[in-house]
Amino acid sequence: MLDVPILYLSAYIINNKDDYYAYLNKVTTRKKWKDWVLYMLKAVEETSLFTINRINEIDNLFQRTLDLVKLKLPHIPREVVEIIFEQPYVRPKRLLSENIRSINTAKKYLTELGKTGVLVPQKVGKEVIYLNIDLFNLLSES
Repeated sequence: MLDVPILYLSAYIINNKDDYYAYLNKVTTRKKWKDWVLYMLKAVEETSLFTINRINEIDNLFQRTLDLVKLKLPHIPREVVEIIFEQPYVRPKRLLSENIRSINTAKKYLTELGKTGVLVPQKVGKEVIYLNIDLFNLLSES
């Protein structure tokens, strides 16, 4: 049992929609469940393998980024690297914590990560957000 919804079968179903509708029609019209169940099990299997691979890719990227930060910016705490992997973009306010109390410090860390190529600053309205470009690209792959 999964605690969070991590398997998204929609992509598999969309990519195999002819089969989806054919098997669904057989269940509805002829009560043929076996092919439908096998189709859904294959969807779960392929989606699981894809998801495991994606998780491993994200973990590898996280480790490479952490190693780079430790080498080039050792004053930046690990928690900053963890935060920039929570989602593909971050605002300076998101870094504020018991360890980082100043918005100026947060902005400094994000700017330094930008100079190493880990983050790409983007102006959105009046504020600057920072895009974890490698994570964004990885998540954008289908």
